[in-house]
Amino acid sequence: MPDKPTGRVARDEAISVVDVAKLQWKDYPGLPGVTFTVVNEDPSKSGMYKIPAEFASRR
Repeated sequence: MPDKPTGRVARDEAISVVDVAKLQWKDYPGLPGVTFTVVNEDPSKSGMYKIPAEFASRR
């Protein structure tokens, strides 16, 4: 059974800064105006990953 996330960074892990403009953003299927990208790892495999999303402005 996988460990529960603690919110702590392990000593052997590094924190990195990512330029979001250089990520591959894709349209989210079925939700117009929403885009997403996958950061860290592969969501098709077991483990932690992050999927940030951007929402269109309603102005």
